[in-house]
Amino acid sequence: MVKILLLAVITIALTLHESDAIKCHTCAPEACEVSKATEKTCGLSIGSSQEAVCTTEVPKGSKTPNIGIRKCQIVAKGAEPNCPPTSDCTTCKSDLCNSAPSTSSRVAMIGVVTAFVAAKFLLN
Repeated sequence: MVKILLLAVITIALTLHESDAIKCHTCAPEACEVSKATEKTCGLSIGSSQEAVCTTEVPKGSKTPNIGIRKCQIVAKGAEPNCPPTSDCTTCKSDLCNSAPSTSSRVAMIGVVTAFVAAKFLLN
């Protein structure tokens, strides 16, 4: 019974629709460390063909990748925001995700390990 309940909770959690609004660290137009950025909610009232994204722009070759222009942008769904040719830009779509250099590989690894452990627990 516990396994069925756990499976139901996991299924519901994975199928919940995310809101279109996200929170981003912002400090545009000046570059800043994340500790000096403010939080901004972005995308509260956007069209169905648009989405809110958080971005970070760091000058190419920068020796301080933790300092960058952090902002929220509204783009067409599936599109990437413009990036100045003199910058390296990252884009993300979850709350406060533009806080540090990319951690997408770490997030992917946590997801794989969690799925493996959940499958092992549920199938035994």
